Amino acid sequence: MNLMEILNLVTEHQAKITLFLNNIDNIIKAAIGVAALVIVLLILNIISLVKISRLKKRLNKFTQKGDEFDIEKMLAQYIDRSNVIDGKYDEVLYQIKDINSRLRFAVSRLGLVRYNHFEDVGGDLCFALALLDENSSGVVINTIFSREGSYIYAKPVFEGESSNPLSDEEKKSIEVALRR
Repeated sequence: MNLMEILNLVTEHQAKITLFLNNIDNIIKAAIGVAALVIVLLILNIISLVKISRLKKRLNKFTQKGDEFDIEKMLAQYIDRSNVIDGKYDEVLYQIKDINSRLRFAVSRLGLVRYNHFEDVGGDLCFALALLDENSSGVVINTIFSREGSYIYAKPVFEGESSNPLSDEEKKSIEVALRR
């Protein structure tokens, strides 16, 4: 072997050694990358386990029945209850509408005026009382007390007016009722 052959052999091996070292460098980089990926996946796995554990605790608090828990059955029961409540709601709504329609004709405005009709009787024993609904219709009642007897008069009222003649006290009691 001559010197040239030896130099060629060394140069050939040097290239292979350099390629081998470059491959080892790449393998180390790849191993570091894989190790970093494994660490990230391990952290994600731990986070997932913690979340699953929390969900299990919440589910156990929610069910409190252990293994006999059937969410489909429970949801079906809630839907049935909801339908019953809807039916009752419709019934209550109908009743409220009925009550409201009746209340339009209920006495909702009162006007009371006390007065002395006769000079010899004191204490404001006479009074005029207007009982009106929300349409300002109803009745005005007038009571007159004297030493000889008591008298009661009732007069119809329609939309704040009466077809009968009204005394000043009766008119005033209607005005008081309409202001309320």
